[in-house]
Amino acid sequence: MIILKNNYLTVEISKHGAEIKSIKDMDGTEFVLNDEKHWKYSVPHLFPVVGTLQNGELIHEGKHYPMPRHGIARTSEFDVISTTEKMAVFSLRYSDETRKAYPFMFELVVTYKINGKAILVQYHVRNLDDRKISFSLGAHPAFLAPRNQGEVFTDYFLEFETLEDLNLIPINLESGLLLRNRIPMAKNTKIINLEKTLFNGDALIFQGLKSKYVMLKNRKNSKMVRFDFSEFPFLGIWTTLGDSPMICIEPWAGHADYVDFYGEFCDKEDNVSLEAGSEKSYQYVMEIM
Repeated sequence: MIILKNNYLTVEISKHGAEIKSIKDMDGTEFVLNDEKHWKYSVPHLFPVVGTLQNGELIHEGKHYPMPRHGIARTSEFDVISTTEKMAVFSLRYSDETRKAYPFMFELVVTYKINGKAILVQYHVRNLDDRKISFSLGAHPAFLAPRNQGEVFTDYFLEFETLEDLNLIPINLESGLLLRNRIPMAKNTKIINLEKTLFNGDALIFQGLKSKYVMLKNRKNSKMVRFDFSEFPFLGIWTTLGDSPMICIEPWAGHADYVDFYGEFCDKEDNVSLEAGSEKSYQYVMEIM
């Protein structure tokens, strides 16, 4: 386990999935879930797909490649490139194994930096192939809610930076694929009050929000998380039903397949495309306040 630390935060990161497993503030309060009873991940990376593909397969040049939900990064061992007290850099490069699911030559570099009360998570995707590659990319942080004794899930709420008209991209519950229609959720609001029934239809998925950040707050404690997702065009909000003490805030570049898409992966709408030799970067920021 690699540990980053300053006067405000202690962050523990595993090589497996280059995944944060703990974020504690100066008082020792834990902010992320690390409990396989409720979910087997904590803060996984989603690459080279977000969500589910049609029939669980990536199609490239007519060939079908089995691709697990949310891709291969979250279950892969990353190389540690460098570490300091306040920064760690991880790399996942293509291999014979990755090409069984994703037939491209790539490198995914994940960089963590702590700066005051903020954790900066930076992605750099590099095309090492001699052809165009395509991918989706996202994050899936599971924040504790509740995080303290005497609190319940419904004490927590999300507050956007600015007023939003919230329209959901619905999910087909049988396949996990997206539907084309949009479902109005709320108009001219900043607040989503959290309750498990909101997630009977799976994740809340939004596209093109005006806000650059959203805050996870609760009514019994002044501590909060300010989550900057401004570089990502989609935002997912998710939890499991039942007693799981978490809420996931998920910035995405790309998404699951639509139910009517059966084409080549490189033709998929909202995927990111990279020409040979080029690279693309994204960043999100978690500020523990």
